[in-house]
Amino acid sequence: MGQATVVRTLDMARQLSLSELLEVELGVRRMLASAQQGADEPERLDAALLGAGLVANVPSPSPSERRDRPLASITGAPLSQTVVEDRR
Repeated sequence: MGQATVVRTLDMARQLSLSELLEVELGVRRMLASAQQGADEPERLDAALLGAGLVANVPSPSPSERRDRPLASITGAPLSQTVVEDRR
């Protein structure tokens, strides 16, 4: 979000009543908690794997490795169908 969006949002917030501001604050706090919980998920998984002794260490990926990669296209039957057929 750009700085201009933040400024516009704060300008709109100045026009709200106290009760409306409290509702906005509650909503923003919920969004922040949800975003933080989602951000902590990989770390919790790493800790669980280490704690269970399934891995000895978890290497930290470089920033270039963290980027979103395009999905690989698969030709032929859907992967889920192939898995089901292999189980039979």
